[in-house]
Amino acid sequence: MSRFKNGWDVAFWAFVAVYAFCIVYKSSMPLMSGDDISFFMSLRDGSGAWHGLDFDYKRFFPLAGWNLNLIASISTSPYAFMIGNALVFVIVSGCYYALARSFGANKALIFVSFVIFALSVGYVKIITQIPFPENTQIMFLLLFLLCAQRVFTKMKNSDIYISYLRSCLETRLFTSKKFRLH
Repeated sequence: MSRFKNGWDVAFWAFVAVYAFCIVYKSSMPLMSGDDISFFMSLRDGSGAWHGLDFDYKRFFPLAGWNLNLIASISTSPYAFMIGNALVFVIVSGCYYALARSFGANKALIFVSFVIFALSVGYVKIITQIPFPENTQIMFLLLFLLCAQRVFTKMKNSDIYISYLRSCLETRLFTSKKFRLH
């Protein structure tokens, strides 16, 4: 319990727990979007999820359905898929928190910024539906950035670390020219 010396830590992880519960609870509601129903029926019938490659439509999402196919091999219950999404959310939360703390961010600001991120319409849609590969892409990106941050903080030349992390953020998170970091 020593990790939770600050009330903001408790608020952050309580928010994560409630949000994860809501993700799983959502699975008791009927699937609403056409993609949700289509993917669910495909997985339930054993034909598997979309693999992420469709060059005719210029779509390239490597490993897009890996988590759905893995979960479907165990269970095709909507609860199973939402428990998978809840697990991805918890990992994303932990990475977000660890990265922010490693840069010395204020715990109150970490909490507020994460709540804004997690409650944005786009993220809620991604994390509460079956077909979207973006939730695992966000997870892998944050895991990569966390690992890179840990490796580069061990290096003696911090300029290399800052340059590398900045290039990762520019190329992966901010692809539009209007969001370039200058």
